[in-house]
Amino acid sequence: MSNVALDIGSRLTKVYFSGDVPSKRVFETPKGVQKLKERFNLGTSVEELDSFLRVLCCASRLMGTQKNVELLVSADENPIFSQYVLRWLSSITFRGSCSIVDQHSWMLNLYGALENGCVVDIGNQATRVVPVMYSTPVVEAITIGSGMQDLFLQAAEEAVDLHETLSNSTYLKLHIPLPMVADWIMMLIEESLVLCNPYTQRSFVSNVFLITGGGVAAAWLVKALRSNIIKNWPSSRVLFVSDSAPMLWMAGRDS
Repeated sequence: MSNVALDIGSRLTKVYFSGDVPSKRVFETPKGVQKLKERFNLGTSVEELDSFLRVLCCASRLMGTQKNVELLVSADENPIFSQYVLRWLSSITFRGSCSIVDQHSWMLNLYGALENGCVVDIGNQATRVVPVMYSTPVVEAITIGSGMQDLFLQAAEEAVDLHETLSNSTYLKLHIPLPMVADWIMMLIEESLVLCNPYTQRSFVSNVFLITGGGVAAAWLVKALRSNIIKNWPSSRVLFVSDSAPMLWMAGRDS
C-alpha cells in the first residue's frame, strides 16, 4: 500500500495513511466539489476544488512531504475530474509520486488483505458491484444509479424513491420497498459472478465479499445482504466496512 491514498467521494472524502496500523481521516465533500465530480469540463470553475484539495493536504500534513499518493477512482467516474486532481497533487511540493489506482481493488486489498473477491460499494450516489481478481476488476462494475442517497433516510418497512431518467430527460420516481432494494442488489451480485467466472475458470469471488458503506449504508440493508450472501455461498467470508467510522468492523460468518 502507498503512504497515502485519497478517495474523494460524493458525500465523504477519505484520506488513508499506511503504517503498522493503517489509519484514515474523513472529511465532508463540499457541495461544489460534488457537482464537479458529476460534471467537469474545461470551462468549469475549479476554485472551490482547489481550496478543498489544499485543505485536505494541510490537514493531513501532506504538503512538502516525501509520501507517495494514490488517488482512488472507480472506472465509471469522470476521468477529467480525476486527471485534474492528479495534476494538482503533482504540482505541489511533493517529492514522492502521484498515481491513479482502482478504488475497489485497493479497498479489497486493504481491508481483506486479499487480491480476489467481490466488492459491494454502497455509496451515496450509486451502489457498485465489482468482482476483483489479482487486484484487477474482472468485468465492468454493475451499478445502481441515482437516488441511492434517499434510501438511507428510510426505515426498513418504508419505501424509497429511486429516479429513472427517461428519453425526454424527465424523471420517473419508483416507489420501492427497502427489502426489495436489498434483493435487487443481491441480484446484481449474482449477475456479476455469472459474468466474471467464465473468465476466471473458477468461482473465486464467492469466497470473499467486501461490503463498504461509504458512511451511509443502512444497518438493515447490510444485515440483509450479509444473510443472503451466506445463504447462497455458505463457505464465504463477509467483511463490512463503514468508511465514515474511524475503526474497521469486520464481520465473519459466526459473528
